[in-house]
Amino acid sequence: MYIDKMDIISFGKYQDKEIELTDGINVIYGDNEAGKSTIHKFIEGMLYGFYKPYRKNKQFTTDYDRFLPWNNSNKYKGILVYKHLGKEYRIERNFMKRNDKVEIFDNGTGENITEKFEYDSATKLYQPASRHIGINKSTFNNTISIGQLSSKTSDELVKEVKDSLINLGESKDEEISVRNVIEKLNKKLDEIGTAGRKKTTPYGKLTEEIKNLKKEKAEAEKTWQKVLEKQEELNNINNNLKEMENRKKDNEELLDYLSKEEVKKAYEEGLRLKEYIDNKTTELKDIEQFKDADIELIDEAIKKLNNLESCKMQHDELKSELTEIENYLKKQYEIYNQVKVLEDKDLNDIDSIASQYNIYNDMVKKCNELRDMIEELKINLNSEKENNGVIEDEYEYTRLEEERKEIKYSKSVETELKEQKYQDMLANQKHGKLISSLSFLIFVGLLVSGIISSQIIVIAVSVVFAGVAIYTTMGYRKNKGKLDILLNEINRVKSAEGKKQNKLDEIVQKQNEILKKHRCTELIELRRLKDKVIHMNVVHEDNKKRYTKAINDLEKLEEEKKQKEERLTYYVNLLLDTKNLDINNINLVKEKYEIFKDTRKNINHKNEDKKNRLAKYNSINEQISKLNKEIKEVADRYNVQDEKGLQQVKDKKYLYHNMISNINNKKELLSRLLGDNTLIELEQKLTKYNQVQMTTDKSKEELLIEQDNLVNDILHISKDITSYETKIANLQKDVRPIVDIEEDISNKLNMKSDYDKKIKALTMARDAIENISRDIQNNFAPKLNEKVSDIISNITNKKYNDIKINPNMEILTYEPENHELISIDSLSKGTIDQMYFGLRLGLIDIIKEDKSLPLILDDCFVQYDNDRLKMVMETLGNLDRQIIILSCHRREEEILKGLNVEFNYIAL
Repeated sequence: MYIDKMDIISFGKYQDKEIELTDGINVIYGDNEAGKSTIHKFIEGMLYGFYKPYRKNKQFTTDYDRFLPWNNSNKYKGILVYKHLGKEYRIERNFMKRNDKVEIFDNGTGENITEKFEYDSATKLYQPASRHIGINKSTFNNTISIGQLSSKTSDELVKEVKDSLINLGESKDEEISVRNVIEKLNKKLDEIGTAGRKKTTPYGKLTEEIKNLKKEKAEAEKTWQKVLEKQEELNNINNNLKEMENRKKDNEELLDYLSKEEVKKAYEEGLRLKEYIDNKTTELKDIEQFKDADIELIDEAIKKLNNLESCKMQHDELKSELTEIENYLKKQYEIYNQVKVLEDKDLNDIDSIASQYNIYNDMVKKCNELRDMIEELKINLNSEKENNGVIEDEYEYTRLEEERKEIKYSKSVETELKEQKYQDMLANQKHGKLISSLSFLIFVGLLVSGIISSQIIVIAVSVVFAGVAIYTTMGYRKNKGKLDILLNEINRVKSAEGKKQNKLDEIVQKQNEILKKHRCTELIELRRLKDKVIHMNVVHEDNKKRYTKAINDLEKLEEEKKQKEERLTYYVNLLLDTKNLDINNINLVKEKYEIFKDTRKNINHKNEDKKNRLAKYNSINEQISKLNKEIKEVADRYNVQDEKGLQQVKDKKYLYHNMISNINNKKELLSRLLGDNTLIELEQKLTKYNQVQMTTDKSKEELLIEQDNLVNDILHISKDITSYETKIANLQKDVRPIVDIEEDISNKLNMKSDYDKKIKALTMARDAIENISRDIQNNFAPKLNEKVSDIISNITNKKYNDIKINPNMEILTYEPENHELISIDSLSKGTIDQMYFGLRLGLIDIIKEDKSLPLILDDCFVQYDNDRLKMVMETLGNLDRQIIILSCHRREEEILKGLNVEFNYIAL
């Protein structure tokens, strides 16, 4: 299995970034902060998302916020394409919270195969890594994904590896998790708990509840015994109370009989009070209609009557003031109409008319000055003469002089060089002729002498001189031809010299003509004349410019003066009906303008005053109408005409309520007089007293005293009864029936018995599985040690080739010198990194021996020296799997090239 392509749509710093990988080694190079770790986390996120493991509901890790898109995009997604067994798959994931989603497609057919992968109920998403990678996120980050400075494995991996090894030993199927089974058994045991864990487990809580129930039963038995004792005492008190109440009733009947005269007096007084009440009730009916009169409404109506009078007075005052304002405005408008023509005019012009007039006078003076200047410049321009071409002639004279010098002094270097060359060649020719003659004479002499003396060496030397004579003779003939050609060229040049002299005479004649034209004898005079003419021309041009500017300024100023004059004349004519523009008229215009401003201001002020008073006047009118309407509504309601009628309504309501109060007082008096009896009952008592005779040896006073004592005794006994009942109720309130408690104890004991059986069964199952798992783990340990030893031997150049991995995933090795088994913590950091790197590779090969998973290395070799790095690169080059190396160094690239290992290079 290998990753083919990553399409980072929006993730961290990247937007629409595509990266294509190959099956083999891929080196992704980038400086610090270039985004290498972002790519690393993108791969992890696409496979597993950013969710916290082992949670019941969805919770995000800090990596979610860390790699949010930098541009605050509402997109947080990407695509990862990988190949497995020749087929291509495509993962699409949206990381955004509340919209997070993952889909997996068969990239060959386009079929959505998401539901063929495992479903995570916590994240409510399918898991892309579940099918073809087959390891969870913890194992992924501790084996095939190695981040910066994190070669060492985490504690979480220990459990994951043990679980994987056990599963492989049992069934070769990693989908079955023995560790999960043990964890579930332990979880069940933890959920049930023990008797010692009282507050956190059901078993502990149950044990505590049984103990408390037994304690509650003992206390309840004591309490119910107290209740029985109190109830017996209460029964005795109730019997005593009943006897006293019977005696009290007998005394009441005797007292009633002895109170015959009092009953008769009460009956007569009651009849009198009833007659008074009946008569007053009849009188109430005449004023009953006023009982519900609204006093506040009536008082408000009376108050409104007073306000109405005040409003009428204000109404009259405002009317008088409005009349005065109208008269004042009439006078002001008469004045204003005289200057009304200024209404739609630019008042700023009029306000500054005096200063504008002064500006106008200044313009007149300026125009006169400009006219004088123009006349003066015009005279000067007419008097200036032309330069008669002296400037052009001076330039021509100078040019001729330069031409004359060029011709005169050009006997040229070329001619002189040719003559010198001719003389040198002629001298050489003579010298060569001399050498040739001498060589020939020496040759003849030596040749004759050699022949005579028969000496070969002399003959040989004569041959050398013969060669020299021949060589110099040939050179003489060759140079003679060159001398003839050079002599012809020199003669031709001398012939051209005569023509040059003619040209020089012609130039001098032209120069004399120029001097004569301007009455000069030499060039210096001609140049002085030229400078004078140039100065005159400069002055002339300056005067022309000044003249042109003065004309333009005068035209512009005349136009401005004309506009200013027209504006001033317009206002003078408008207000004074004259076009005479002088200071007096200007002052008169100013005065009229001030009048215009003052009258307009007064009119506006008075109109505003009028508006306010008129608004107040209208408001008063509305208020008067409203008051009249509201007063009329109240008066019509009680059928009265004026304030006096309203006052009478108030008085009748007060009278009605006073009578009601008196009637109620009499009724209260009657009620107290009759007590619990009615007049009819009193009448019946009187009749009864007249018919029945009762006897007693006690006087009424004695009976009353005895009755008071009985009432007091009954009251005290009633309080005692209440106190006993309260005590009994309080005792019963805090205790349950014993039968209910005994039933609860029985139920709890049955539940405890069930828990004991479950704990025994779960413990037996867990212990059996752990024993089996331990045996399987021991079988796989040698295989893991062998695999890791082989990898570490390769990457340490066989220095460490016997590695032991203990159950806690701690690495032990034999010290090379004394062969002692030591912990790797005493080794160098670089070697430790190598050890854990080898452990990761060995673990993933053991756990996933049938799958070749990609290996992701994110700057994990920073502590390696070049030798260690080379050994690791050589080992990686021999692996048959995809390797993704993310690095901020070029060492990996250079070493791979040096090893002739093919790799895919990507620069960020």
